[in-house]
This record gives sequence, C-alpha cells and structure tokens, in this order.
Amino acid sequence: MFIQKGTSMRQVSWLLIATILACGAGTAQAGAQNQISIGSKSLTIAYSDSTNSTNDDLSGLELSYTRGIGDIAGGRIGYYRLTHRDDSNLKASGLDLKFLLGKNIARQGFKAYGGLGYFDETWERGSYSHDFSGLSLFGGIGYNGSRLALDFLVELRDASDYQKYVNRYRVNSVTASAASASLNLGVRF
Repeated sequence: MFIQKGTSMRQVSWLLIATILACGAGTAQAGAQNQISIGSKSLTIAYSDSTNSTNDDLSGLELSYTRGIGDIAGGRIGYYRLTHRDDSNLKASGLDLKFLLGKNIARQGFKAYGGLGYFDETWERGSYSHDFSGLSLFGGIGYNGSRLALDFLVELRDASDYQKYVNRYRVNSVTASAASASLNLGVRF
C-alpha cells in the first residue's frame, strides 16, 4: 500500500478523489457519465436551548465530482469551504462522500435521487481547530443537459458530534440538528 503511517484522513481523501477522477476520465468513453460541479453550499446547526436562540449558520463554495453508474446509481465526492455568518474568522472545510440512487443520474433530462452519505469537516479559527464527522441522508433534483447539469441537494446530517462539542462545558445539555443545502452547476463529460 502507498499510504504511509501518520497519513491524515484528509490526505487519504484527496488520494481517493484523484484516483476516482483519473478512473472516471479514462472510462468516459465506455458510457459512464462524469460531472464536475461548482456551486454554493449552506449549513445550519440548530440547538434546542430556549435561552439561546443562536444557530450556527455557515455558507460558502463547493466543488464536486459525480460519476453516474448507469441511470439509477452513482457516487459523488465534494469539497467545501464555508464561513460562519456571525463570525467571519470561523471557517469550516470538509469532504462529502455520497452514494446516489435515483432516476436519470447519468442520462439527459430531469433527474431525482437520494441516498446515504458521509461528511468529514474541520472548523478553524486562527490556530484552533475541531473535527466533526458523521452520516447523512440526502435528496436531490436536477437536470442533465448534453454538456451542462444543474443540481439542488438537501441533506440531513447526524448532529451528534456538533451536540457533544456544544455540551462539553454546559450544565444543561441541549440537542442539535444539522442540515445543509447546495446548488451546483456542472460540466458533463
């Protein structure tokens, strides 16, 4: 194996992305549909604390690669970089891995899909950072043209890591829920 001891999860993820992109480019002639997209992404973490109505709202850009496997399945890898709405010094960056099931994922026309995903993100402010990860359920709709594609995706995330982080010093614990949405324009090849 080419992965050395001490290699971070991010480095392994980037290696995985590069491998999938290389394989996808080489097999595009065999009928598989590939898509590279850029767009906007937002993330909201809502807390159940009645004394504090502040949610964590972040927004920013996302870059993703989608590979359709036939018309009913596919995979998607996305990298995003977000900024907190109330604290511009607080940044979040992360990777999304998604398995898609739906209709017209690779073919031209309207498409609808859903599935299971995994996210791995890091929040940073100055030299301080904290990692969050978990599973997600998502659904999306869009349109595939001959060369361009448009996708709108909504995701419900496992909020347990966010909840643990917020409750680490609290006397009265709160519950958290997390959701994200993205709108992307892509090039198909």
